[in-house]
Amino acid sequence: MAPTRDPVLTVWQAMNLLHNVDLQSETPEISKILVEAEKILFSLVTALVRRSRETGPILFEGRVISH
Repeated sequence: MAPTRDPVLTVWQAMNLLHNVDLQSETPEISKILVEAEKILFSLVTALVRRSRETGPILFEGRVISH
């Protein structure tokens, strides 16, 4: 997975990695934690996209990211 400077893509990649962990986990406790983490990450993606629509491109590490 190539690194990206786009915060939305970075969070999306994290969600995909969590999905891979869930596939390898057989304990209900881990699955519950992963579901909560995915909810939080999805909320973060939604907030980042909403913010970029309202205020313009997102500045990330000194670079402009546009959606």
